[in-house]
Amino acid sequence: MITFINATFVFSQDTYLDNFSTASYSNSNGNHDWSSNWLESDDDSATTGYIRVASGELRFRYLYTESIVRAIDLLGATSATLSFDWRTDNLEDGEVLGLEISIDGYTFTTLATFSSTSSNSFSQDISAYLSSTTTIRFAKGDGNNDGLINSTDNWNSFNDTAYIDNVLIMVISGDSDGDGILDSVEDENIDGDDDPSTNPTDTDGDTIPNYLDIDSDNDGILDNVEAQSLTDYIAPSGVDANGNGLDDAYEFPSGDGLTPIDTDKGGIPDYLDIDSDIDGIRDNIEGQPFVGYVAPSGVDANGNGLDDAYEGSFGFGIDPINTDSGLYPDYRDFDSDGDGIKDKVEAQTSEGYIPPTGDANDNDIDDSYENGLSTIDTDGNVNLSPFSFFNVFSANPPIIVFSPSRRGRDNTTKHTFENIKQQQEVVINIVNYAIVEQMSLSSTEYAKNINEFEKAGFTQVPSETVKPPRVGEAPISFECSVDNVIELGSEGGAGNLVISRVERIHINENYLNASGDLDTQKLDLVARMGESWYCRAHGAALFQIPKPIFNKGIGVDKLPAHVLNSTILTGNHLGRLGNMEATPSDASIKEQESTEKIKRILGISEPSEKRDALHQCALSYIKKNNLEKALSILFCLN
Repeated sequence: MITFINATFVFSQDTYLDNFSTASYSNSNGNHDWSSNWLESDDDSATTGYIRVASGELRFRYLYTESIVRAIDLLGATSATLSFDWRTDNLEDGEVLGLEISIDGYTFTTLATFSSTSSNSFSQDISAYLSSTTTIRFAKGDGNNDGLINSTDNWNSFNDTAYIDNVLIMVISGDSDGDGILDSVEDENIDGDDDPSTNPTDTDGDTIPNYLDIDSDNDGILDNVEAQSLTDYIAPSGVDANGNGLDDAYEFPSGDGLTPIDTDKGGIPDYLDIDSDIDGIRDNIEGQPFVGYVAPSGVDANGNGLDDAYEGSFGFGIDPINTDSGLYPDYRDFDSDGDGIKDKVEAQTSEGYIPPTGDANDNDIDDSYENGLSTIDTDGNVNLSPFSFFNVFSANPPIIVFSPSRRGRDNTTKHTFENIKQQQEVVINIVNYAIVEQMSLSSTEYAKNINEFEKAGFTQVPSETVKPPRVGEAPISFECSVDNVIELGSEGGAGNLVISRVERIHINENYLNASGDLDTQKLDLVARMGESWYCRAHGAALFQIPKPIFNKGIGVDKLPAHVLNSTILTGNHLGRLGNMEATPSDASIKEQESTEKIKRILGISEPSEKRDALHQCALSYIKKNNLEKALSILFCLN
């Protein structure tokens, strides 16, 4: 069993930064610390002298012999880039600030000089100077270009000034994503510059290059797992004592990192191969159990290359299952259940069996299975059953859930549930009144080899994205892949939640209105109430209620107290009044109080009779949908 929930990876897109946020020579604002503080040849103080930190910048003024250096350990790095912001003020002819670099801290090479009154940003590849003592230095430069730096290059005025800010060294180390595979192995180096950061290889096309991608083939199984065998697996230690960016667990004698496994010998290692055993069944499917299968979400919010479906509460990457407890997990096992029949045979029907044909395009997937195999009912049977336990649970992603429950009388499971456990694909068809009798007939418990489409007289239409067909007469059909199945119990009556992701929607255009929207009246949908009772969403049974989506209603609690215990007004009436955006104004209340009808009502001496008469009056306006007037009338009595 392999788990990465507590594993510590060595991510090595390293940054060494000083943004001079404090007046100190020890600032380290990147994700790694510099090897030393800034060391200057003057008074070595960050707050005094000709070199100092001032107003959030490193300032140079009136330089003669003063200089400042800082060191960084870049041993083991693949490449590095130095950048910073600079500006100069009043540096006249012969006065320049020089930038120098050294691999030993003693012998320096000038990279650039800065002069006059100007400002800009500097950036340069310093990969040629990688060492354990890489050092950068700022000092006066050879202003007169005589090949010497001496007193003739001195800055001669107190106004001669230069500023440096945001000194950043960005380092790409030997194993930037911490998977144990060196960057030089993960990058194909097509451009020949030995730098994975330029024109990088991105196998799964997720915009995260392989050397930064902890799941380079996007199958949910970490590269660190796929690069190794199950029996000899070495977990990362989380330690990088020599700072070369490669976890010490993979240093080995030569420090070469992991040598990735290629199970099917197809020339593409498993960590880049979406079908490692070339059986036509994708690693993402074979790596997980059917019950509890988690489909990829297509989202990678933290940009580490691993689909978010396999992070967080699920864990960190798929822990590949090993059905037969053999040497190989299922995604590497040609016969996952050890029954002597290869998976690529068992995943298909005998009638529609597709034999392997080879790999002409060299992508390490048999050409017959380029689109993958879907496991189906082993006899190729089609099943059609109605379900009243069904609803939409998410719009983005589009998720529909239904529940084929265990039979209460004998605790057996339905054919639909059994097929889903094999197939992981369904089509959900909406039922309207025009096909309700045929729908009911399809609920008959026919034998498994009986086609309910034929028994119910439905047209069997091939789907476009899934194997099961759809009902041609249905007003709407949803082609779905099954994300997950949650079994709620093992006794009779227990539900099995089938969480289905919509892949394609088919809508019969006859049920659209002139605007192209679904016409609820035309749809004429039905719903089961229980036992043999159904209801029909049509005609007078349909009604509209304004939804308080954009505006807030006053609420029933803001109505006069005498309204809350009314024997005339119902809860529905109160709900409509509470949906009003504001209580009536004093002017509108006085307007109603001045009418003869309300005067007569308010003149009734018996309180309950007065209240009921007022409520009857308000009700007459509610029925006319004049809610403003009804509300004003009710507020006449407080």
